[in-house]
Amino acid sequence: MTQELFVNLKGEPINFNGGGPSFKRAARPKSEAPQEFHKGFKVVGHRPGSLEFAREFANKARAEWSELSQEERSKRLCSGLREPPMWVEEKWRAETKKSAVRSRPYEVHEAAELCKQIAEGQGWLDVVVLEVKRANASSQQEAFL
Repeated sequence: MTQELFVNLKGEPINFNGGGPSFKRAARPKSEAPQEFHKGFKVVGHRPGSLEFAREFANKARAEWSELSQEERSKRLCSGLREPPMWVEEKWRAETKKSAVRSRPYEVHEAAELCKQIAEGQGWLDVVVLEVKRANASSQQEAFL
């Protein structure tokens, strides 16, 4: 059985059976990460017209439900559908997700406050400035300002 011999640029034989030099790097010591990272200030709120759209949608669903016959209502209840709830604006404002006014967070708080004022002037509802932080580089946190 012939054994193939390989050499490197210096002419030294290379052994592929595990007897050659090890090319593993030494592990670099890990530096401690800061506890929190400041990611900026985010401006969120309810878009203009979203309140009216949600109110009309809820009222339309209630009207359609009231127009159904008793038999049709019982069929829908048996199939898992429920009667649409009454429209409550405070509940809608508290439970619905607010959308970002700008996709990227602001680096300076004053810029975020200015964006908040402009958004309120344009008809956005419940506009809030949030501070975006990242704690321990794994979980993202938002705090009201």
